[in-house]
Amino acid sequence: MQQDTHIEYFDLCPKPVCDGYLTISQRKYVLYECTKCSYTELLYNDTRKKAALFDKKFKPKVIVHKKRGMKMTNIEKWNEIVTFATACKNVPESVIQEIWEKTIFPVILCHEVKAQVAIKMGSAYKKMDIVIQKEGKDAIVVELKKHSLTSDEGQTQIFSYLNQLRTVKIGILVCDSLYIYDYDVSKSDEENDRNKLKISFKNDNPDGEKFVELFSKDNFSEEKIREFIQSNVKQTKDVEEIKSELKEEGFLRSVVEYYFSKTYEEATIEKALKDFEFSCKRKPETQDNNVDRKNGNMNENSEGDKPKIIFKISGEEISGGVFRNKLLEKKSAERKWFYNNGTIETDIWNASNFSETSSLLGNICSTNKYRNWKSTGLIRIEFDIN
Repeated sequence: MQQDTHIEYFDLCPKPVCDGYLTISQRKYVLYECTKCSYTELLYNDTRKKAALFDKKFKPKVIVHKKRGMKMTNIEKWNEIVTFATACKNVPESVIQEIWEKTIFPVILCHEVKAQVAIKMGSAYKKMDIVIQKEGKDAIVVELKKHSLTSDEGQTQIFSYLNQLRTVKIGILVCDSLYIYDYDVSKSDEENDRNKLKISFKNDNPDGEKFVELFSKDNFSEEKIREFIQSNVKQTKDVEEIKSELKEEGFLRSVVEYYFSKTYEEATIEKALKDFEFSCKRKPETQDNNVDRKNGNMNENSEGDKPKIIFKISGEEISGGVFRNKLLEKKSAERKWFYNNGTIETDIWNASNFSETSSLLGNICSTNKYRNWKSTGLIRIEFDIN
């Protein structure tokens, strides 16, 4: 094969049964070739991205083929995955396929992979990018997209593959980030979308380190992977609930009231606090662009803000903490939904399962009516216990 440039770099072949060395050839692609066996590995040679992978003498800065016996740590392996993902952000999907198929899964994670696996979808056949096996059985489906793309298109594909296979529950989508899915065929795509873990391609990412640990061949366990996903999904949900409660009107006041109630009478506390206002605002530098908030509040007076939530007892507006205590006692409340077209809907909230450990705002915000507030024009919810 005629080559534009040929530069040798000696490193042991990663195949356990081979004692050959690798050479590097530079053409449109960077090609690693073993001097003894058929092992090859392909990298895209984009001059704008080359500096991330190579020094001025074209010697790789990142060598995944460390000599046998020199074990890389999981964080080192993850950081190399990040380097490849960053350097290849705008390369064709065919090159990304080569990198994950011939480098990341077989060399860094030591898996045997099947590439471009045909699967029947209706009357036609499609090809899954990569299928990873364990003990001869399909264990993980991997869908690869350009690293500049979001998860939207790839997620639809990987869901269709997992739904067709039925027995495979773990899916990996590689695009702008790395997404891991714990797929359940009995659930809707919307539910499965919430049952995923997103890992950003950032150096020293602890979730990335855990990914390498759990998805390495020697440690691979579907049960542990699913536990990892569920643990992160729960933590993400809990964090959002805590943040939401911190922004709940009257939350801080109710915390202060509870603190002083151990020492002082209710009337004394009320008199002491009447001249104070309590508010909690998110730091500007930590604003979450994926959550619809304005200045951290829940007022309805500006377009795009979440519906305002008001708590009452016998028609008199009170704090969320006082309402919560009353709800624990009564187990039901009248609920009014106010929409921007002037419509008002009234129903009864059956809170028979609401307990001391339940989240008030979490229960309210988890309803379909609240989740669809943008499309329905919901601007305010009032809760009243008589």
